[in-house]
Amino acid sequence: MAIKTVSKSTVKNKEFVTISRETYEEFLVWQKTENVKVVKPTKEDLKIIKRGEKNIKAGNYISWEQLKNELANSRNQSRKKSN
Repeated sequence: MAIKTVSKSTVKNKEFVTISRETYEEFLVWQKTENVKVVKPTKEDLKIIKRGEKNIKAGNYISWEQLKNELANSRNQSRKKSN
């Protein structure tokens, strides 16, 4: 199998992931069977994504486990009877 690389000077501001042809073909089949739709983000979507990336970079986030625990706790508290 020949390995090809793309130099950074060839494509600016792009990141690539290399996978085997077999894996890519499996992905294409999956994409067709699962009715995966590709949606182009709006300018507003891109602004929201950038804001999220800045928050992540600044450490302003919680883990998925912490969020699940907080949601579970809030649901349990709302179920308790008040006397």
